[in-house]
Amino acid sequence: MKRWAWPNLEEEASLSAREIFGRDYALGAIWVADDEETILAGTWNKALLALEKGADGSWAGRAHPVASGGLYAASEITKARAVLFTGVEGDHGVYLYDLDKGRLFELEDLDQTPYWSVSLPGGENACVLGDGAVLNYRIRRIESGTLTYELRAFPGTDLGVALAACLLPGNERMAAVTEMGQLRFIDPMALSSGDPIFVDRLE
Repeated sequence: MKRWAWPNLEEEASLSAREIFGRDYALGAIWVADDEETILAGTWNKALLALEKGADGSWAGRAHPVASGGLYAASEITKARAVLFTGVEGDHGVYLYDLDKGRLFELEDLDQTPYWSVSLPGGENACVLGDGAVLNYRIRRIESGTLTYELRAFPGTDLGVALAACLLPGNERMAAVTEMGQLRFIDPMALSSGDPIFVDRLE
């Protein structure tokens, strides 16, 4: 992992997985905390790397195994202090990393095929796009410190396989690009309507 200055693209910092874990990893989705002292790096080697910077400036890390071949997208759930990842290649899945407890959980995905994720306005929700399915996860941290989530699902849409997506300015529409080269638009507010079909506590 490297950080460059903009616009001159001068290297400012670098971090080697080999130096920390003793082996190479092919990196996928990466999330960096605002203070740059925590990094979560999805890999194409069935693992999520969680790295923490110590008071002396050195880095330490832990590799969390996952069933998916690669972690493809990351979405921060700010209010819950958690980060959601989509897993692809072989066993598709949805994973949630608890930043406070340093634990990784696999979430219910209703046997859908997740590809991409987008953080929604409000700091509690993330939308996961799959092969014709749209999943909305509402994630909260209750007083005990435990993470809970609600899942709302919209399967069988004509969206197709969404390979990337983002919120547009104003947060009123989400744009998704499909494997067929189509640009599709989704109303993110509509994804939060209705009762959840799955609820769970992550303990």
